[in-house]
Amino acid sequence: MTLKDVKAHIPEWGRDIQLNLDSVLSETGSPGLTASQIWGVALACSYSVGSEKLIQALLHEGKPDDATVAASKSAATMMAMTNVYFRSLHLMGDPGLATLPARLSMDVMTEPGIVCIDFVLMSFGISAIGGCGMCMTSKLAECRKASVSDEALQSTLRIAAVINAANRALRIASL
Repeated sequence: MTLKDVKAHIPEWGRDIQLNLDSVLSETGSPGLTASQIWGVALACSYSVGSEKLIQALLHEGKPDDATVAASKSAATMMAMTNVYFRSLHLMGDPGLATLPARLSMDVMTEPGIVCIDFVLMSFGISAIGGCGMCMTSKLAECRKASVSDEALQSTLRIAAVINAANRALRIASL
C-alpha cells in the first residue's frame, strides 16, 4: 500500500486530509525536522492510532530502518501506558496520588535504540493524540533542553494531527 492508495480510500469530503498528508510528510511541509524524524513520528503515530493502511504506506514510502520501526513501536506502546497513567493523575488533581512513584518500567525512554530526541519527538506526537498534558509538558521540556526549534515542535504536532485525522477518515469511509 502506498500513500496514494491511502488517499484514494479517503473520499472527497476528506480532501483536506489528503492534501495535508502530502504536506506534512515532506521536509518542506514539516520544517525543523529531518526526513527520518518526519517518517518516524508519522509511523509512531500510525502505530498509536492502529491504522494498518497508514502503517503499510509509511513503511513502503518512508523506508525507515529497522531501529526506527522498532522505536516507533516502542513509543506507541510506551505512550499508551504513560498517557493513561499520567493523564489520569492530571485529571484527578489529587496531590496524594501525584506524589506516589509510578512504579512502571520505562527503560526504553532512556535507551530507545535511536537518537533519543527522535524518540522524544515520536512520544510528543503520540501524547498529543492521547491528550496527555503531563506527558506533552514533559516531552516539551526534553525538546527545549535539546534545543529543538519551535518549528520542529509544531511540525511534530501537525504530523500527529494529520495522522489522527487520516485514520479517522479511513474508518469513517469504511462504515
